[in-house]
Amino acid sequence: MVKIRQSSFAHQMIQPCPACFNLENPSDVERIAWESGYYRQEAKKISGSSLVLGFFNMMKLGVNTLSAWCIEIGLMGKCAMHRSSLHERLDPRTLSFVQAVLRQTMELRVKQSYAKQGDLQTGASPLLRYFGNVLLCDSTCAKLPSNLAEYFPSSYSHGEPTATLRVQTIYNYKHEQFERFKIGSFRDNDQSESNLILEVAHAGDLVLRDLGYFVLENLRKMSNMGIFFISKFRPGTVVYDALSGEKIDLLAHLKKKKRMDIPVLLGSKEKVPLRLVAEKLPEEVARKKRQKARGDRNKKANHSEEYYELLGWVVFVTNVEEKILSAEQVAEVYRIRWFIEIIFKAWKTHFNFTKMFEKQKMNYWRVHITIALVLIRIAYWSLDVYTYIKKGVAKITNRPLSILKYFSVLNLLSQQVSTIRHLEELDPLIPQFAVHATYDRRKNRQNFKERHIC
Repeated sequence: MVKIRQSSFAHQMIQPCPACFNLENPSDVERIAWESGYYRQEAKKISGSSLVLGFFNMMKLGVNTLSAWCIEIGLMGKCAMHRSSLHERLDPRTLSFVQAVLRQTMELRVKQSYAKQGDLQTGASPLLRYFGNVLLCDSTCAKLPSNLAEYFPSSYSHGEPTATLRVQTIYNYKHEQFERFKIGSFRDNDQSESNLILEVAHAGDLVLRDLGYFVLENLRKMSNMGIFFISKFRPGTVVYDALSGEKIDLLAHLKKKKRMDIPVLLGSKEKVPLRLVAEKLPEEVARKKRQKARGDRNKKANHSEEYYELLGWVVFVTNVEEKILSAEQVAEVYRIRWFIEIIFKAWKTHFNFTKMFEKQKMNYWRVHITIALVLIRIAYWSLDVYTYIKKGVAKITNRPLSILKYFSVLNLLSQQVSTIRHLEELDPLIPQFAVHATYDRRKNRQNFKERHIC
């Protein structure tokens, strides 16, 4: 069997023309099926479009079995087939086909968004207007059948190897779309994927990532490329004064003040010139963070007392100058990173993301095909359908859509939404989203989206 350790769905060898593609149109999906080599000769009982749409129908039910998939395909084709026929069809050619469909689903939408980038910039809040794109990076995991431990190695359970999938994502907050998916195993941690952002970000973009991606050489590369970033500071990293070059006792400096904003050099060897911003946390918040850290089941962590003391502050490093973002604004902008956590929650709550992989046994090709099909549905409902509904809602109310509420309502209306052939058929449903999928009005404060995207 061919062993593919990782795959980046944004870069595949099949590159069909992105000039016109509509996932709702079976003929467009069939065109990609022919171009990708899914068909070797005349179309068979399992057409490319029925395979894709049949999976989506099955996914709504929260199951992933060959029998359920066959039934959905059979209902569309007005026929019946044995699951062995579908099993034989889940091969490298089908994987190339579904990956090409995913590429088209994402690529056309990305090009359309960037073509309208000038219009979008005028709608950004003052905190984000300076930056080209705001890119949120994070990963999420799903357990796989243990028979796939060789390809997706994870930890051990009762002495037996287990398998876990990790999906690296890069989400464009301003354009509200995914820029990149990359598939790996649990052991392909965030730190090892820190350079993935260099394939997506451009000079003037702002990158927000959590501590897992903290690699000094990567931060240097982004700075050299003109890419802005805000990152949490990793305790234990050596800090030098940018002017004198002397080593700084960070904890001693922090104990003297509630807020600090100074130029520093990070790393004993790297000495990356950055700006360090720190703010003291409320005592109750600091206490809970320390309590959680002390209860860490990972014995390898072996945190020092200095580490626990530093948990009393939130510390950022950034290459964004103070004239662009003040220390307080740095912390405010970094909170946007939590938006991708909300997206992951929506995946698992409303897209049956983890349920699609909760199988006792699946072979290698079926897992990769499943991953691609799940991401196609997520990308499509998160891009084209979301954008169309968002525009419709804006005509009814000035309250912005909540991404979590949007997915919840979409899930409730999935039966109606799944039957559409053109986006205009969503119009009768838009009032439901305007009422049930928007942020509540608040008298005293703005909601998350209102603060950052007008």
